[in-house]
Amino acid sequence: MITYIEVDKAACTLTGYADETKREVLAGPWPCTIGRNPDGADKQAVGDCRTPEGPHLIVSIEDSAEWRSDDGALAYGSWFLRLKGLTERTSEWTGIGIHGHAEGAEGLLGHKGSYGCIRISNDYIPRLKEQVVAGETKVMILPSEAAAGIPFPQ
Repeated sequence: MITYIEVDKAACTLTGYADETKREVLAGPWPCTIGRNPDGADKQAVGDCRTPEGPHLIVSIEDSAEWRSDDGALAYGSWFLRLKGLTERTSEWTGIGIHGHAEGAEGLLGHKGSYGCIRISNDYIPRLKEQVVAGETKVMILPSEAAAGIPFPQ
């Protein structure tokens, strides 16, 4: 079971670990897509196309196979792992998650290109979903300038 996921915004990768020691890799590192805002900075406002940084928790696992974007296209892959920020600043971002990608968007993996969510390959999202537990799996989103040692709130 994956209890700790690290998203590295600088490298645009997602890696799942057995625990926070990061000794045992259970998934990845996989290329991911992060917020498309060119500055790559921390999320400041709804709609700014930035990925929020810091500690988060997977709070639900939702079937998103039929979810569509504003233009009507299937856009989220098969699963949406909803995140809740664990700090006062990040707890307000309720629409952020880890999910698959729209058809034809594979080329954005490993780059900026989302509205703020973390997108991974549609081949990987079912594998990740099977190894995480809502309410237990922690997700650390590292800033573009990787910040080692950011603690999870107790």
